[in-house]
Amino acid sequence: MVSLEVSPLLAHETAKTVAAAKELSSRRAVQPVHQDPCTKEGLPAIEEAIFAGVPVNVTLLFSREQYVAAAEAYLRGIERRIAAGSIPGRSVPRCHQPLDAAVAARFR
Repeated sequence: MVSLEVSPLLAHETAKTVAAAKELSSRRAVQPVHQDPCTKEGLPAIEEAIFAGVPVNVTLLFSREQYVAAAEAYLRGIERRIAAGSIPGRSVPRCHQPLDAAVAARFR
């Protein structure tokens, strides 16, 4: 995978972050991984990207609370995909791999 960073200038703009991630994702020459910030505004963008099937590499994780918030945004995105009838694949960005067992346990 190739990591494409959503502009850091959008770190506090949820809607623009989501739009940028979707636009970058539409360039499917390679499957990009989007780097989205773990800011208050970035968390909804992380959820939206996961829901849309866009891989995300969460950045700006400096505390346990931020890690938990990012994990919860990830899980909300996965839950929305499942509720919409779309089963998420096993290919997840490396920053989410520690969550794999937690996600699997939650949906057993």
